[in-house]
Amino acid sequence: IVQVAAGSSHSLFRNALGTAVFACGRIDYGQLGLLENKEKEAGGFRSTPEQIAFPDETADVRIKDIAAGANHSMAVLDN
Repeated sequence: IVQVAAGSSHSLFRNALGTAVFACGRIDYGQLGLLENKEKEAGGFRSTPEQIAFPDETADVRIKDIAAGANHSMAVLDN
């Protein structure tokens, strides 16, 4: 892990190769970017970082930066 970004109640982690981003924390606003939203209604929390799935068209692209705000997350790709 070479980069960490923190929002109000969630965190992001980027690996050194720029091939993966992991997220943990509150999931009630979709800020983790995880495809499952079953915890949304309950104000759920993920204590273990989970890898965020990116669209297939980004397979050959590297993630060069991540950021987190109060209730949102962002990733900047190298393309």
